[in-house]
Amino acid sequence: MDVDKEDIDLVLKFCVNKETVLLSAGWRELIREVNQKFVGGVVKFRDALAKFAIHHGFEYDFVKNDKERVTAICNVHDCDASILNVQHSRASSSFIGKLVLDEIRSRPSKCSIDVLGDMKRLYGMSVSYKRAWNGVEKSKADVFGDYSTSFDELCWWFKRLGVLIQIVCLT
Repeated sequence: MDVDKEDIDLVLKFCVNKETVLLSAGWRELIREVNQKFVGGVVKFRDALAKFAIHHGFEYDFVKNDKERVTAICNVHDCDASILNVQHSRASSSFIGKLVLDEIRSRPSKCSIDVLGDMKRLYGMSVSYKRAWNGVEKSKADVFGDYSTSFDELCWWFKRLGVLIQIVCLT
């Protein structure tokens, strides 16, 4: 069966599955030039450089890294990376945790499997389950505090409550 160009164009015109724009698409232009200045200083630059490197598929090393200035050198790479992968050293659990932080705040029950799907669907990035799980745990610790501190505070409250109950019973 022969399909001509007009039929293909017609199908594409009415196709509801248009190409989705990934959230990571904005990472493409984060760094535009040498000596670019970043509002937020080196902390914002390091974050932008990690996102830029993940999007473009290259690794880098810091040559100079202090409070005022950062110099990095990029390793051999192909700037047209179309698949973001699990091996990228900058796609760490801390990085993933920062990406999902707002989602954890609004939906504390979010689990690692959800994050795996979100990373693929929203950012086009495949990450390991372990990195996703650690990222979720780090986000939850940032939002709600860590488990051991929460447990210690809970014990403190129960002890205080016990003292208050004894005082109320005595009066």
